[in-house]
Amino acid sequence: MQSLIRSISAATLVWFGAAPAAAQDSSSGDAIDNLLNSIPQIETQAPEESEADKAPPPEPADLFPAYLVTVKASLMETWSPPGSIKKHQGLWNQVLIMVDSQGQITKMALIESSGDAKFDKSVTKALNAANLPAPPPSIQYQAMQGLPIKFRAVDKL
Repeated sequence: MQSLIRSISAATLVWFGAAPAAAQDSSSGDAIDNLLNSIPQIETQAPEESEADKAPPPEPADLFPAYLVTVKASLMETWSPPGSIKKHQGLWNQVLIMVDSQGQITKMALIESSGDAKFDKSVTKALNAANLPAPPPSIQYQAMQGLPIKFRAVDKL
């Protein structure tokens, strides 16, 4: 490889008329070596890593609970419980929603009713109006299998 660099370097220098007389002589590689050695070496340093760069990426097992919290927060923003909620602070129900890769609810099921039709209907209305974020690719299958969400009256007081 070194001889190839010398040959190319000598030819380049001769082509541009910049080679010293000694470099034009193919038997003398000293001038080329001196020329190559005179080129300063550029040392690059890797950029310093921030704390965020040092942290390992979240594992899929960590993403599911985080996504569930995000979905619940989004639904709580959309949900408007019935006006009589203050009288019935202990009301709650649980639904199971199936979410596609785009964050659209494809199916929903009432797992446990609150016993109050207005309360349950307000939850269904929130689910129908929901605009959920798409699940991360690594947990899309889990999201399609179902996300259990509990709606509690005390969360909206």
